[in-house]
Amino acid sequence: MGLLRPKLDQVDPKFLLYNYLGPEFQHEIATRAIHGATVDRIPLAELPKWRMRLPSLPEQRAIAEVLGALDDKIVVNERIAETATELAEALYIRESSSAQGWVSVTLSETARWLSGGTPKTSEPSYWGGDIPWISAASLKTPWIDNSDRKVTPEGAENGTRLVPEGSIIFVVRGMSLTSEFRIGLTQREVAFGQDCKALIPHAEINPATLFLAIKSMTPEILGYVDLAGHGTGRLATDRIANLSVKLPDDSTAHDFAQSVVPLIERASATKRENRTLAALRNTLLPQLVTGKLRIKDAERVVEDAV
Repeated sequence: MGLLRPKLDQVDPKFLLYNYLGPEFQHEIATRAIHGATVDRIPLAELPKWRMRLPSLPEQRAIAEVLGALDDKIVVNERIAETATELAEALYIRESSSAQGWVSVTLSETARWLSGGTPKTSEPSYWGGDIPWISAASLKTPWIDNSDRKVTPEGAENGTRLVPEGSIIFVVRGMSLTSEFRIGLTQREVAFGQDCKALIPHAEINPATLFLAIKSMTPEILGYVDLAGHGTGRLATDRIANLSVKLPDDSTAHDFAQSVVPLIERASATKRENRTLAALRNTLLPQLVTGKLRIKDAERVVEDAV
């Protein structure tokens, strides 16, 4: 096994895909990328000349099967998370349609509203910590507990704001607002940027219930979006703050929360598990390709994980 220029009949397609997605090949891309003024590009004409580590064909298939088991589990988890979320949303819509036990309130009455910010990016002591920093670009899941950018405690005290678990964060400025309303419920303490708003629900309001109430109003909220420069959507805070949402009254709130919180916890847990599974897949790939880890040992690791 070594660095080769393989022929098509020497390569398993699934193995090739994993190799392209693996850290070794991605590092190669980052090293060889041509950096432009606005966007980087890959020299496609040179791509066929790049070398890769290539085990025997039977080993390739075995490696692809091991890694495929992790991806299969990730797909199942995605379906579980989506189903749990959809059930929680359906329960909210059904229950809140009842006139008894539910009241209409303006969103401004439900929570403490906060604006975020960005620590100075030129200050290295502010970045690279373990506190997720949520932006319009990174808010892609309803269950917020991670981000590709993280700040240090020092960074959190200089230019941004921390919010606790159970806060609701949504995008108020960004290109995504022209087609979708990104909103999430924090699963841990996080910081967030100026393109988002955060709501810390009042003590008597269950965060999951308020999250579902706001999310159910997505069509109306998108109707409030106007355009800033360069096609960027903008959601005026005063308009959404006056939005009327339905919440359970004191006699109904506990029972409703009991029915939806387990669904939301399940969805959040499967998302966290998927992140772990994806990290395991990316760790196993280079070790398998280089022969540092035997396939049988990897199979035992995957069996324990799935």
